[in-house]
Amino acid sequence: MLKTNVAIYLIIAALALGAAAGWVLNGWRLSGQIERLQGKVETQEQSIATLRGANGRCTAAVGDVKAAVQGIAERVEKNSRAAVAAMARAEKTAAGHLDAARSATARPMPAPGGECAALVKEALEYAARRRAAP
Repeated sequence: MLKTNVAIYLIIAALALGAAAGWVLNGWRLSGQIERLQGKVETQEQSIATLRGANGRCTAAVGDVKAAVQGIAERVEKNSRAAVAAMARAEKTAAGHLDAARSATARPMPAPGGECAALVKEALEYAARRRAAP
């Protein structure tokens, strides 16, 4: 019976030793996994910090682009209004030139011998109109 008790004790001791060794090995394995996961977390935190910085710069750049586009749109609107006003002035000036051309072509021919006087009169009228024009 002593041999059986010793055998049982040896079996129990072997099982306990195996369980303890398994427990220790599992602890080492889990410790290694934790260290790898902590390394991944640190890497991800660094990536997040880098991306946050890039995101901040991108947000600022988008704001700058929006402001620039707004400035361009305002300048286009201003230039458009100026172009409309310039066209109105040009139409008025062109109408004046057309009236002068029509009146010049509608005049009767000067009497023979009075051509020089008619030309001088037209030149003086033209000079007077030019002085009055802005």
